[in-house]
Amino acid sequence: MRLLKTFLFLILAFLAACTYTFRNTRLEGVRTLHIRPVENKTIKYELGDLLYRYLNDSFINDGNLSPESEGDADSILDVKVKEYRKETGSIDSAGNPTSVKITIRLDYTFSQGEKVVESDDDYNFEAFYEYDISVSDSVLVERTAKALASDLRDTIMEGF
Repeated sequence: MRLLKTFLFLILAFLAACTYTFRNTRLEGVRTLHIRPVENKTIKYELGDLLYRYLNDSFINDGNLSPESEGDADSILDVKVKEYRKETGSIDSAGNPTSVKITIRLDYTFSQGEKVVESDDDYNFEAFYEYDISVSDSVLVERTAKALASDLRDTIMEGF
């Protein structure tokens, strides 16, 4: 009986020592964020402003990082949109479009001080929408910017 108690104690002690955390230490010490205005190299002039607004909203609503001025922030996010492309996503048997595909390519750098924590110089985002002639391009751009901001936040904050 004493051997069984000792064995159980050792098993419990071993299990207590084997803990796992979902917290990512790669962003240790990052509490505040400054998002620089998005540089937009596309002909969709509103895309940069929309993406900037939705990135700020997305990070603020996430609650992990607080917004801060550039001089006082622990971290900085730089985003440059390189390409915006709208094309037919799919067609029906009669050759009519049934969906629209929007692709946005961008560069981003998430840095903490002088250290680059995460970056991608060819980040691709694709969104598909049901084709509807009554939906304007500006509505699609806004929807895509909102979805892209959320996706980019998730990519950067993965494990935070």
